[in-house]
Amino acid sequence: MTTHNVNSACEVLWVSRQDNIAIDALFASRVEPVDSVPGAFQTLVNYGALWLAERGGNITSNQPPTGDYMYPKGAGYSDVVACNWSKAVDGPAGVFTMQVKPRVAWDTYIKPGDVLVIFMDDDHRYGVDTRSNGTLITMGIVDRIARSTTVDGNGATVESISINGRDIGVIFQETQTVFDPTLAVLDDAMLNASYMMQTSQEQVKALNPVETVYRILDLIYNQNATGSQLIGAQWALGSVPQDASGRPVSLLSLINVTEFTQRPMPGYAMVQPLGIAQAGNVWALMESCANRTINEFFIDIRDVNDANKESMRFQQNQAFARVSEEDVDRQDAAAAAIRATQVFNQSSLDPGESSDSDNPVPVPALILRQKPYDYDSFMNLPFIDLDHTEVFGVELGVASHEVANYFEVHFPDIPEVSQELMWGIKLNLRSLARFGIRRFEAETRYPFGSSQLSTAFDQGGVVDFSKAFEFYVGLLSTWYASNETLLNGSMECIFKPQIRAGTRIRYHAVDGSYFHFYVQGVNQTFSVAPGASRTSLTILRGFREGGNDLAGNLIWDPAKGGDGEQIPDELLKFVRVKRIGINAQKTGPEDS
Repeated sequence: MTTHNVNSACEVLWVSRQDNIAIDALFASRVEPVDSVPGAFQTLVNYGALWLAERGGNITSNQPPTGDYMYPKGAGYSDVVACNWSKAVDGPAGVFTMQVKPRVAWDTYIKPGDVLVIFMDDDHRYGVDTRSNGTLITMGIVDRIARSTTVDGNGATVESISINGRDIGVIFQETQTVFDPTLAVLDDAMLNASYMMQTSQEQVKALNPVETVYRILDLIYNQNATGSQLIGAQWALGSVPQDASGRPVSLLSLINVTEFTQRPMPGYAMVQPLGIAQAGNVWALMESCANRTINEFFIDIRDVNDANKESMRFQQNQAFARVSEEDVDRQDAAAAAIRATQVFNQSSLDPGESSDSDNPVPVPALILRQKPYDYDSFMNLPFIDLDHTEVFGVELGVASHEVANYFEVHFPDIPEVSQELMWGIKLNLRSLARFGIRRFEAETRYPFGSSQLSTAFDQGGVVDFSKAFEFYVGLLSTWYASNETLLNGSMECIFKPQIRAGTRIRYHAVDGSYFHFYVQGVNQTFSVAPGASRTSLTILRGFREGGNDLAGNLIWDPAKGGDGEQIPDELLKFVRVKRIGINAQKTGPEDS
């Protein structure tokens, strides 16, 4: 029998970014405190925030509200009657929709561009002091608000207010990087000549993915980097509060861009333009530089607690084996520099703080990390236990279209004769005999193992790329060698708003066995109807705990010799195939 969580709730904190006297009067007429909101949003609270709820009384009056006139169930109930939140690891911005009671004319007050902070709770008691006790789902920006009127089957008129929006990642998605050449004079005057020159001619000088993303953020959003006042005017929280320089505080200040970016991270690029003007928007530009071949790159709320810290620490320790001390220092210095701009991280948790698992501190964060697809990284992800009694439906399967058994990696700026012709390809002969040749071809702009090698190559030196090739092809073939044995599908369970995309669930099946799944996407659906709230998951790379299958033994550890593969011979046999007549001798310093 499936259990139900009846006392679910959705509480929404509204922050107006409007300069509007009527809005100011509305805020002034409300007496409900918001000082219990998590510290990461103290800037929002200081500016002025209002819960979408009513304690009774007339909100248009300057008198404090009295009585419980509006709520048959008592004071303090949220006006949100339904809310849906969808987030996936491979998307730039999550999407939310909600239905709100029209008892207050929210559609005349809330406008596109305003901020909504959404909390969901699977065990809630309504009240003034408990609104933010649930899980922080997202901090979103309103795209559209509308009032609808319908007539039901009984002839009654039903009104509701709907609000749609996207999470804070929309800032990067909507910041354009294309400039109209016909307006060059205007662009030059408004954006500043220094800005235009840097964004069009900036070179990636032996940078890795983390350093490149930081450089882009600095160029496009830090007014002090280019002197462009127009750049500094973007995405203001409002006319107040202001920072130390007298400029309006930016919404960007709420995003922590360093706590969940993996450092160190292997892989360095050639010297080349950033291509800012060609990307179209900032997200597309950063994504193209994030080395998505082996990395994940997304924005979401992260819980700063011991579990997340340990997961990041494990990924970092794995990377230390492939990153020089000099480059470790470079990457840490880049993180320190972006923090020092005071554009980001200003309202987020201090990097040194932590919290316990019962009270995690939520942070809107930029996540850039190596994909946690090998066994050890996967098992170090934060996880939520899910019992079969909590699941309404599950659809899982394996498929031959997931098969990959012929692995190649390309470095786009290096002639192919120096790639697979010299180093060969990697085959899974057992899979090939069963399914035929199934190609997995990847490309990366980060072929160097260190910044020193990138610089040496740019200056005409001879560099051996074999170690980098071994790293990429070894890692990818480890991850995807057994795709056809991994369970993929969907699951619908009772309301669990604490499940986030990019984490793991441990599912206790009805036969007593345990399965592990990667949460690729999550859909949280709240309904005010008792027991109607649901959580739906898109899950990948599932395997049975303790099973004698390859998925439970995909171990990647470059410190253990060879090129890092620890795939048991009895489960799978890889062979290297090199083209006849090509000498694979080293021609320069090792790329390690």
